[in-house]
Amino acid sequence: MHVDEDRQQRASTLLKDVAYIIEARVELTAKGRADPSESVAKHLEMARRRAAKGQYFHHPYLGTREFACDFALLDGEPPAPDESLMGERDLGWMALDFDFAPNGDTTPRFFRATMRDGVIEVPDITDPGIVG
Repeated sequence: MHVDEDRQQRASTLLKDVAYIIEARVELTAKGRADPSESVAKHLEMARRRAAKGQYFHHPYLGTREFACDFALLDGEPPAPDESLMGERDLGWMALDFDFAPNGDTTPRFFRATMRDGVIEVPDITDPGIVG
């Protein structure tokens, strides 16, 4: 088999020179799996301390590993979005995640992205608007 016979052509629409503010939260695993001495506050502080030092297990990326990103921890209120970002914009379908089935099938999951005043709310994977 030649590489050219099994190659996939990929096309992407990319943004450059962007800045994101990512909001995250800590959730403990299902009841009975987390140690009783564990607390959300403990894990939040651990994550905050590591983020402030720029530490991570895997280098963060946006969507795929080809799009690695750097980050800095923000304290306090996030800055106001640029005036040019105000209003509502339909950004089309965006990749959310992959659903890896036990039989080895992989299904990509997408959501319809809308930016409102510079903010894109990413839905939970269980949201009924998610398509695959």
